[in-house]
Amino acid sequence: MISNLNRKKAFSVGALLLLTFSLTYITLKSQVAESKESSSEVSAGIPTVFVHGYKGTYNSFKTMLYRFEENKWGKRDLVVYVSADGEITWRGSLNSSSGLPPLVQIVFEKNKASISETSSRLQSVMKEMKIKFNAPQVNLVGHSMGGLVSTNYLEQTNGNSEYPETIKFAAIGSPFDGISKESYHRVNTGEALIDLRPDSDALKNLVKNRGQFPSQLQVLAIAGSGDQVVDIESAFAIGEIVPQNNLEKRLIEDEKIDHSGLHETEKVDKILKKFLWD
Repeated sequence: MISNLNRKKAFSVGALLLLTFSLTYITLKSQVAESKESSSEVSAGIPTVFVHGYKGTYNSFKTMLYRFEENKWGKRDLVVYVSADGEITWRGSLNSSSGLPPLVQIVFEKNKASISETSSRLQSVMKEMKIKFNAPQVNLVGHSMGGLVSTNYLEQTNGNSEYPETIKFAAIGSPFDGISKESYHRVNTGEALIDLRPDSDALKNLVKNRGQFPSQLQVLAIAGSGDQVVDIESAFAIGEIVPQNNLEKRLIEDEKIDHSGLHETEKVDKILKKFLWD
């Protein structure tokens, strides 16, 4: 038979083990929660820069950013205007005390320029923004040709400490395989149209220079089934540049949402919010 003394010893050992396990669990849970909170705080402090596409204006991302502000997902702290001759005008600052993720909207006056020229203007903005507003890191969101411009920018500046490090990049309806719809080319004008044709030198160079694309960058590509300008295959052709394990593809299956509608729908808003900040 087991003596009362042995029973007490067994009970004490069991209680001690249970207490040790409980304390270890609480400590680890606290560390995980602290790590998540710290990661969330870091993510919330990174500016997200929005780059419009061909013929884009201030209105291109205006309503999306309004919705982000209404949902308390971010605050448009800074609007950057780039004149036709490359002069940069800053409206706002990145020193907001709102506690919300800062949103930055870039507006190019010369909105039909080539991918190379617009990318060069984007480089100037990012380089100056890093110094002027102490912004060592950014996220990038580009719609249509804005995604191509952003990709070219990333390839040209990767590893260069003069520019902010890009943490996440989202391309919305961006034609990485060009725009094949001939009627689109008949009714539009400008240098960009040459670059937006399938098999253009500009698009080939994006693929050719994929070795310069940031190898660890998290990338989101969004396409729309109702997009009558950029077909799904073209939007997802970014896979020829970005490693598959770094790329997330999302298809908006709604025939009512056209090319411009991709930055006018809450369906895309929610996908972006989750990708950028969750």
